[in-house]
Amino acid sequence: MRVCLLNALITPYNTDDSEIAVFITQKIDEGRYYEIIGDALNRGLEVVSFLGHEGTVQFLSERADKNIQSCFMLNRENLYLEEGDIALAFRVTDRGSVMRELSYDQIRKYAESGKTEYVLISRTTAPELVLNPTTYFQMMED
Repeated sequence: MRVCLLNALITPYNTDDSEIAVFITQKIDEGRYYEIIGDALNRGLEVVSFLGHEGTVQFLSERADKNIQSCFMLNRENLYLEEGDIALAFRVTDRGSVMRELSYDQIRKYAESGKTEYVLISRTTAPELVLNPTTYFQMMED
């Protein structure tokens, strides 16, 4: 199990056609975000940064306690969450229609205006779950 740090709300997985991946997301506050990282480190779990934007790395690390600041680093590697992994996403919620990398100052301004959020993502499997839109739509109509 590992804790992955993200700068986007994504649910990445690499699996074969017979496996179903289920992701559970929950909005959390900033304090809880940093608390989870600290708890993971205290338990000896791997905390891996997949933060692909330098401004985000700088913003998050400066707000973190000194004992977890080293967790925040630039890393643009591909991420595939495995069963049991969790991810912590920090994202800007209102950045317009153009996707671009934001600077530290831009991120700070978004945060000051309440346009950022922290999200906990966990991956589990549910083999009994069948993704069938026809059945789903029928169930919703009943």
